[in-house]
Amino acid sequence: MEVTKTIKDGLLVINLIGRIDASNAPEVEKNINEIISNSSEKNYIIDAEKLEYISSAGLRVLLRLRKTVSELKVINVSNEIYNIFDMTGFVELLTVEKAYRKLSVDGCEVIAQGAKGRIYRYDDETIVKVFYKNSPIEEIKNERELCRKVFMKGINSAIPYDIVKVGEFYGTVVELLNAKSLSKQIIKNPDKLEEYMHIFSDFLKKIHTVKATLDEFPSIKEEGVVWVNAMKGRISDEAFNKLNQLINEMPVTPILIHGDYHTNNVMLDENGPILIDMDTVSVGNPVFDLVGTYLACVGYSMFNPQNSLDFSGIPYETTVKMWNLFLNDYFDGNNEKMNEAQLKVEIISGARIIRRMYKHKLDNTEEGKKIIEYYTNKIENNIKVVDNLYI
Repeated sequence: MEVTKTIKDGLLVINLIGRIDASNAPEVEKNINEIISNSSEKNYIIDAEKLEYISSAGLRVLLRLRKTVSELKVINVSNEIYNIFDMTGFVELLTVEKAYRKLSVDGCEVIAQGAKGRIYRYDDETIVKVFYKNSPIEEIKNERELCRKVFMKGINSAIPYDIVKVGEFYGTVVELLNAKSLSKQIIKNPDKLEEYMHIFSDFLKKIHTVKATLDEFPSIKEEGVVWVNAMKGRISDEAFNKLNQLINEMPVTPILIHGDYHTNNVMLDENGPILIDMDTVSVGNPVFDLVGTYLACVGYSMFNPQNSLDFSGIPYETTVKMWNLFLNDYFDGNNEKMNEAQLKVEIISGARIIRRMYKHKLDNTEEGKKIIEYYTNKIENNIKVVDNLYI
């Protein structure tokens, strides 16, 4: 038996390697206590990835340790070791997390990329969403719960059925059979662009008919408030005061919002569209989904068309057409509603993208300066002619 330690993101990880039984339990306990007493880190966990066996004597070691740490967590537990914890009732005394299956996405096609992770085509039947390093496991489990809720609302959506480890990152596995993203379909069949955008807009309209409450999902308006607050001092006081007033006056419409709706996040098979990537699902006004679509099609690539190719594989001039087709379909060709929505989408998108430029320290780049200037002017001009920010 060996006890080692590692420090990870300010957390003391105590690694148990081998077997713990009556013959070595006292020595194991002594080693653990020495590691803890000699460490400056106050928070620690037990990593059982390489633990092969634990007897009742070893369980008593953990029980005594738990008395000094009220929220002791044991992670990466094999099925065999988990069964021992379960049968003895230890899963009720401390947090025990099973080890996650390990996958590699080397050489796999990236089919989408969002704020919290990348989605890979793992094989013909499955996709894997790999979360970025700073995504805690609780957040990943929460997205899985959001997916389940969306599916129960009657929306054709993908539900992750497994949490895995991909290198140092966590991932979720989703079965999608032979579905392909709308972006891929558009690239393959450019002559069907209008048909695909009709499917895309129709699907969103269906999503926006679904009733949802704050008891079920978070409010997307709170995100909007954050974007607007970042405009203070970056646009005129007059424009900021009105923008701030309108975002705070916006009602929380009790309908389902995807939060990051673009053609990478809609898959298509013979049965129709399938919604994926649900970590931004929320409750609110449809304008926020239009913002996501506008930024993916137009906003992020306006001053660097390569961004569009990198993001979806579709040329910028085509994504601009996609936005116009989508807007026309969503509002059934009503020019007045389309023009009004465009004004409001540009305001909210402007706040979101300007905040992003400053947050990621892109404000001094040539592209960043152009984006900030363009959307500052959009906000300043558009805010004068709107009385609200919802559609």
